[in-house]
Parts: sequence; structure tokens; C-alpha cells
Amino acid sequence: MNKSKKTENCGENKQKKPPLGTVLFAVGALLLALALVFTVTWAVSEVNYRKKSPQILSELDSLLPEVKKGSPDDRVNTSHAMVDIDGESFIGIIELPAYNTRLPVGSSWGKSSLKAYPSRYLGSLYDGSLTVGGSYSDGQFDFMDSVTEWDSVFFTDVTGKRYSFEVSEVLIDDSINEAEWQKDASLVLFARRDGKYTVVKCNIA
Repeated sequence: MNKSKKTENCGENKQKKPPLGTVLFAVGALLLALALVFTVTWAVSEVNYRKKSPQILSELDSLLPEVKKGSPDDRVNTSHAMVDIDGESFIGIIELPAYNTRLPVGSSWGKSSLKAYPSRYLGSLYDGSLTVGGSYSDGQFDFMDSVTEWDSVFFTDVTGKRYSFEVSEVLIDDSINEAEWQKDASLVLFARRDGKYTVVKCNIA
């Protein structure tokens, strides 16, 4: 008799497993929460990137000497002068008036900074080999799908020399092709999206 009661008590003490539906619901709720956190973090990051470029541009403008027209020369030293802002170096400002675009240009290539501002990929402004890479992000190289031949492009270096260019060709490439991009060009801009590169080749105006 006592043995039977003990068996019943043990049965009562066993924990019931939650229904499968409850487990799946909890997992789904957790994944949804993680997705929401990721989305909010990404949105905040995008806003910060958009704020960074205008802030740098404003400070860069305040540091530039009086702007004067620049022209190609036969200088031996083709390295760029640089200005440091918040621990980052910049070689100048690029402008495309037709698209209300005016951006600081970083001195060296770094993918981590591309959403905030374009950067020098290789080459020099002073020997006609400068290649500048940017991002399709809003407020940056988002004009790439609209740019056309003869559009005006200006590059002001940090010594205050402003160089004038015109777009000579726009092409799409599957990969970085430095030799082809720089052929018959004095300045090259590019940005990557969906695995393809939009390349804007410019010549001295």
C-alpha cells in the first residue's frame, strides 16, 4: 500500500515538458528580438556615417588657405600634402556641382571608412594617376548612376589649389582593373554595388 503511494508521488513530482509550439514560439521571439537589435544598430551606424562627412568637411574648409586655380605641372614630388582631423588624414575635397556633392577625401584606402567619406585608392593628383574610391551610401557617391559625360568635377587639395576636370567616360566593370581605368584619364572615381564597379573617368578641363 505504501509502495503504491510513493510511486504516485514520484509521478506527480516529474516535470512536464513544455509543448513544442511553446518552444518554437520562444525561439522565434528571440530571433525577432536579435533582428530588431541588429536593425537599430545598423540604422544608428548609418546616421553616424552620414553625420561624419559634413563634420569633417566643415573642419577641412576652415583649415584650407585661400583657394586658387590649380593646373598640371612638372613637379618631381607628386606626394599629397595632408591634413589630420580627429586622427584621420585627408588630401582634399572633391566636388560634383551637378549632384550637390562635396566630400572630403581620405589620404589612404580603408574599407571601414568608405561609408563616411571617399578615399584615395592609389596614384597622385599631380601626375594624373589619382584614383578615388567611394560608397553608394546616401550623401556619398550616390550620384554614380546619374553621372554623364561632360559633367564637371573639381578637386581642391589641402594647399588650396582647385583643379578642374570633366567626365570623359562612365563604365561598368566586374573587377578592379587599374590599368584600364587609368587609361586616357587624369582622375578616376569608382564605387562598388551588387558585385560590380561603376567607374567614372575624368580629364583635365
